[in-house]
Parts: sequence; structure tokens; C-alpha cells
Amino acid sequence: MKKVLLLLVVQLTIMSCSSESAPAEQPQPISQLSATINNVIWTPTIIKKAKLSKYSMGNQKLFEIIAENDSQLLELNMFSNYTADDSMPYTTFTYQNTSNPVNGFGFVHIDYRINGNYIGEHNATSSTITITSINPTTKTISGTFSAVLNKTGILQNIIVTPQVLTITSGTFTNINYTVANF
Repeated sequence: MKKVLLLLVVQLTIMSCSSESAPAEQPQPISQLSATINNVIWTPTIIKKAKLSKYSMGNQKLFEIIAENDSQLLELNMFSNYTADDSMPYTTFTYQNTSNPVNGFGFVHIDYRINGNYIGEHNATSSTITITSINPTTKTISGTFSAVLNKTGILQNIIVTPQVLTITSGTFTNINYTVANF
């Protein structure tokens, strides 16, 4: 019994003196998204989707970020010409309600969450989304956004929504994304 115990102690001692150590875990970037909507700071409780969809047949890419909190869902949508890489151009994507979707087209949309349903009573009259950083290896994206959305109708009578939603100081930082090829 003493020999078995001695062998166990020697083995544990040798294992603890091993020069090999476990590789250091790389810290993951912290994802953040926030904006000011009608002078109130807005942050999501969840980022539901961050996805780059590549449509080779249509020669287009669509990048979507969808985030929500208990009362609102915020969508950022950016379109560009198709390329094979898993990235988007470092550029500013804009929308004016008089423009047609073209390369560099991007818009911001907000829906209200009412009784578990999403209801959108506002359409963008102008929006700007700028990609400041994108890493196709780690699949992270960062940037800024702003928009003005006007009320286009009343689709519910549970809450009163404002006539205009003004989004300023929008930022998204190190948002992890997936890629889908179509």
C-alpha cells in the first residue's frame, strides 16, 4: 500500500512540474451597440442577428444587424456589390427617401414591441451607417449610424408613438457576425 501511495505522490509531483502549460485563452472582444433615440439613450438587451448574406446570382451583399430591448427592435441594413470575401467595404452607406437601392445603400429601421408583436409605424427618410472596422478572420464589425424616421401611419392603439424618431450617436462595436452564401 505504501508503494502505491508513494508512486501516486511521485506521479503527481512530476505532473505538477511539467514545463508544458495550457495555452493562454485569448480574450474575446466585448460587443456593444447603443444609440440616442429622441434624446434618450437606447441599448439592447440582445443582439439577435448579425449576418452577412452574399448573393452571387444577384451580385449583392446584405449585412444586417438586429438588436432589441423590451420595447423596440432596431435594424441596420447595408447593401453593397458582391465580392467573394467575407467582408464589407469600409464606407458610408446612406439612404434618402428619394434614392433607389444601389451600392452603398443602407437604412435604419425601428419596430415597437407590443404584446409580443413587432409593429413598425415609421420609415426612414434619411440614414447613414459607416463601417469603421471589419475583420473577416474573427468575423467582427464596428461602426456608427444615425437616422431620421417619420411616422407613416397608426397601426395600433396601445401606445402613442412619436411623429419623428431621430437617432443620433449610434455605435456598434465588435459585433460578431455569421456569413451565408446564396
